[in-house]
Amino acid sequence: MEKIFKSHGLKFYRTGKCKRCGACEKLDCPHFKMIDDLATCDIYKGNRPQICKDFPNHPFLRVIRSGVCGYKFEPVTKKDDKKFKELLKAWQL
Repeated sequence: MEKIFKSHGLKFYRTGKCKRCGACEKLDCPHFKMIDDLATCDIYKGNRPQICKDFPNHPFLRVIRSGVCGYKFEPVTKKDDKKFKELLKAWQL
């Protein structure tokens, strides 16, 4: 079963996968490194914190909106989709 992510009262499924683009490096994590132009985590196969497993966790992040990140978010319901579009328009995103 897919995990549901919640943000601003909306529910989303996250699709896609990490492209190792490094757009998440702004998190200032001590385990994050760029090696041969690929984002690399020192503890990826170890005991990563939940925040790392869940990142990115909502569609309003700049790395998602820019299209650089390999992850996408899909609203769970038509109601979520409608509200999502309303928020994007209101926030001019």
